[in-house]
Amino acid sequence: MAIRNWTGRQGVGLGPVRLLRVSQPQARDALLLSAIFQPFLAGYIPPEWLVIHEDRLSEARALLERLGFKIDGSLNLPSPAAEQSLGKAQLVGYPRLRKPKSGR
Repeated sequence: MAIRNWTGRQGVGLGPVRLLRVSQPQARDALLLSAIFQPFLAGYIPPEWLVIHEDRLSEARALLERLGFKIDGSLNLPSPAAEQSLGKAQLVGYPRLRKPKSGR
């Protein structure tokens, strides 16, 4: 198990997450800086993912609709293979695994 050998016994966190994807930078920044939206934010995953408190999801949805956002129920997550087409700027902060050199 290469992953176990590579990481040792590192702790990880795993739990349910409610994500809001805002791909338009001005809209995303407005939500991040909005005092009225702050109580709903549990976190931010750059560049376009906002984490919403699960217990405030319905309130966040209602507020977004009042603010004029059209809410799509699907997130359209890119597949891991899509990383190949991402630009370098989008990969900042995401470690890349290097392929082992042949013969080792």
